Amino acid sequence: GMQPTYRGGRQRTQFYSNYTREQNSNGEQASVISSLLQMSPLLLLILMSVLNSIFTEDPAWSYHRNGNYKEERSTSWNSVRYYVKGDFTEKYTNQKILHLEYDIERDYKQDLQIKCKAVVSTQSTGRLISNYGIE
Repeated sequence: GMQPTYRGGRQRTQFYSNYTREQNSNGEQASVISSLLQMSPLLLLILMSVLNSIFTEDPAWSYHRNGNYKEERSTSWNSVRYYVKGDFTEKYTNQKILHLEYDIERDYKQDLQIKCKAVVSTQSTGRLISNYGIE
Protein backbone atom coordinates (compact mmCIF):
# COMPACT_ATOMS: atom_id res chain seq x y z
CA GLY A 1 0.00 0.00 0.00
CA MET A 2 0.72 3.57 -0.33
CA GLN A 3 1.86 5.48 2.66
CA PRO A 4 0.88 9.09 3.11
CA THR A 5 3.70 11.49 2.47
CA TYR A 6 4.27 14.48 4.74
CA ARG A 7 6.12 16.69 2.36
CA GLY A 8 5.80 20.32 3.30
CA GLY A 9 4.63 19.46 6.83
CA ARG A 10 7.15 21.83 8.24
CA GLN A 11 6.07 24.53 5.84
CA ARG A 12 2.44 24.00 6.88
CA THR A 13 3.38 24.26 10.53
CA GLN A 14 5.37 27.41 9.87
CA PHE A 15 2.42 28.87 7.94
CA TYR A 16 0.06 28.22 10.85
CA SER A 17 2.46 29.66 13.41
CA ASN A 18 2.92 32.78 11.23
CA TYR A 19 -0.86 33.01 10.85
CA THR A 20 -1.47 32.81 14.61
CA ARG A 21 1.29 35.34 15.25
CA GLU A 22 -0.36 37.67 12.74
CA GLN A 23 -3.71 37.18 14.45
CA ASN A 24 -2.17 37.98 17.85
CA SER A 25 -0.53 41.17 16.59
CA ASN A 26 -3.82 42.21 14.96
CA GLY A 27 -5.55 41.56 18.28
CA GLU A 28 -2.97 43.66 20.11
CA GLN A 29 -3.43 46.50 17.61
CA ALA A 30 -7.20 46.30 18.03
CA SER A 31 -6.83 46.42 21.80
CA VAL A 32 -4.55 49.50 21.59
CA ILE A 33 -7.04 51.21 19.27
CA SER A 34 -9.90 50.25 21.57
CA SER A 35 -8.03 51.68 24.56
CA LEU A 36 -7.34 54.93 22.71
CA LEU A 37 -10.99 55.19 21.72
CA GLN A 38 -12.05 54.67 25.33
CA MET A 39 -9.62 57.35 26.48
CA SER A 40 -10.55 59.81 23.71
CA PRO A 41 -13.10 61.79 25.80
CA LEU A 42 -10.46 62.32 28.48
CA LEU A 43 -7.80 63.24 25.91
CA LEU A 44 -10.26 65.64 24.26
CA LEU A 45 -10.98 67.31 27.62
CA ILE A 46 -7.27 67.73 28.32
CA LEU A 47 -6.70 69.17 24.85
CA MET A 48 -9.62 71.59 25.20
CA SER A 49 -8.38 72.70 28.62
CA VAL A 50 -4.88 73.41 27.27
CA LEU A 51 -6.25 75.31 24.26
CA ASN A 52 -8.64 77.25 26.48
CA SER A 53 -5.84 78.34 28.80
CA ILE A 54 -3.77 79.48 25.82
CA PHE A 55 -6.52 81.53 24.19
CA THR A 56 -8.32 82.87 27.28
CA GLU A 57 -7.96 86.58 27.90
CA ASP A 58 -8.07 88.22 31.29
CA PRO A 59 -11.50 89.57 32.25
CA ALA A 60 -12.22 93.12 31.08
CA TRP A 61 -12.84 94.37 34.64
CA SER A 62 -12.61 93.57 38.34
CA TYR A 63 -14.52 94.71 41.42
CA HIS A 64 -11.21 95.14 43.23
CA ARG A 65 -8.09 97.15 42.48
CA ASN A 66 -5.35 94.60 41.97
CA GLY A 67 -2.58 93.61 39.53
CA ASN A 68 -3.31 95.26 36.20
CA TYR A 69 -6.76 96.53 37.24
CA LYS A 70 -5.77 99.97 38.53
CA GLU A 71 -8.01 102.43 36.70
CA GLU A 72 -11.19 103.08 38.68
CA ARG A 73 -14.51 103.52 36.87
CA SER A 74 -18.16 103.37 37.87
CA THR A 75 -21.24 102.25 35.98
CA SER A 76 -23.46 104.83 34.29
CA TRP A 77 -26.69 103.87 36.07
CA ASN A 78 -26.04 103.01 39.70
CA SER A 79 -22.40 104.07 40.06
CA VAL A 80 -21.14 100.57 40.90
CA ARG A 81 -17.36 100.89 41.23
CA TYR A 82 -15.13 98.64 39.11
CA TYR A 83 -11.52 98.62 37.95
CA VAL A 84 -10.04 98.17 34.49
CA LYS A 85 -6.65 97.90 32.80
CA GLY A 86 -4.98 100.94 31.28
CA ASP A 87 -5.90 99.99 27.70
CA PHE A 88 -9.62 99.54 28.50
CA THR A 89 -10.94 102.51 26.50
CA GLU A 90 -8.72 101.59 23.54
CA LYS A 91 -9.98 98.00 23.49
CA TYR A 92 -13.71 98.62 24.01
CA THR A 93 -16.17 100.83 22.16
CA ASN A 94 -18.75 102.88 24.09
CA GLN A 95 -21.43 100.35 23.06
CA LYS A 96 -19.35 97.45 24.41
CA ILE A 97 -18.63 99.38 27.63
CA LEU A 98 -22.37 99.89 28.18
CA HIS A 99 -22.93 96.14 27.75
CA LEU A 100 -20.11 95.41 30.21
CA GLU A 101 -21.55 97.89 32.71
CA TYR A 102 -24.95 96.22 32.41
CA ASP A 103 -23.28 92.86 33.22
CA ILE A 104 -21.34 94.45 36.09
CA GLU A 105 -24.55 95.81 37.66
CA ARG A 106 -26.43 92.55 37.12
CA ASP A 107 -23.62 90.53 38.75
CA TYR A 108 -23.34 93.06 41.58
CA LYS A 109 -27.10 92.86 42.33
CA GLN A 110 -27.03 89.05 42.24
CA ASP A 111 -24.07 89.02 44.62
CA LEU A 112 -25.90 91.38 47.00
CA GLN A 113 -29.02 89.17 46.89
CA ILE A 114 -26.98 86.08 47.76
CA LYS A 115 -25.25 87.89 50.65
CA CYS A 116 -28.58 89.22 51.98
CA LYS A 117 -30.16 85.78 51.88
CA ALA A 118 -27.17 84.35 53.73
CA VAL A 119 -27.43 87.04 56.44
CA VAL A 120 -31.20 86.54 56.81
CA SER A 121 -30.72 82.78 56.96
CA THR A 122 -27.99 83.12 59.62
CA GLN A 123 -30.11 85.53 61.68
CA SER A 124 -33.20 83.32 61.56
CA THR A 125 -31.12 80.29 62.51
CA GLY A 126 -29.67 82.28 65.43
CA ARG A 127 -33.18 83.27 66.62
CA LEU A 128 -34.34 79.68 66.29
CA ILE A 129 -31.43 78.44 68.39
CA SER A 130 -31.93 81.12 71.10
CA ASN A 131 -35.72 80.42 71.22
CA TYR A 132 -35.02 76.80 72.07
CA GLY A 133 -32.21 77.61 74.49
CA ILE A 134 -29.67 75.55 72.57
CA GLU A 135 -26.82 78.04 72.67
